[in-house]
Amino acid sequence: LEDYARCFPAWEEGRVHVESSPDYLYCRSPLRIAELLPKARIVFLIRDPVERAVSWYRFAAQLGHLPKGMTFEDYIRAQIGVAITPETPVHLRLLDQNRAEHYLAPFRAAFGERCLTIDFAELTRDPNGVMQRIARFGGLDPAFYLGRNLAAQNVTAEIGRAHV
Repeated sequence: LEDYARCFPAWEEGRVHVESSPDYLYCRSPLRIAELLPKARIVFLIRDPVERAVSWYRFAAQLGHLPKGMTFEDYIRAQIGVAITPETPVHLRLLDQNRAEHYLAPFRAAFGERCLTIDFAELTRDPNGVMQRIARFGGLDPAFYLGRNLAAQNVTAEIGRAHV
């Protein structure tokens, strides 16, 4: 717990501290947060599996992790029936990691009412409403998000060589 607290240079007892990681869902270590921090709450933003697959494909192609000309269909087929090992690159774990319910179940069991799951499509449609909901869930003032511009800032641009 002391090592974790060092991640927050301005740690103050009694204050709300917020952090995020896309990888928490896929490992067991964050489950300890439920025990070590009994007031902690956890929020998962879950994307439609097909939309997530297309996004991962585009991102992996943009970073140059895929062979030139690899189609989306080839990308998916390359992962079918392949066992995930610690050496498996993240961009080739899509089919396994798209099983959100499989990964969410232990967190729901550990956190109970302190676990909130939100559909990414809801965030896209109503970012202010979702942020107010998260604020209420975390015991924060939801009015903080009223009138704020929460439009997407890092929308993927066309990458040319990757086509879906």
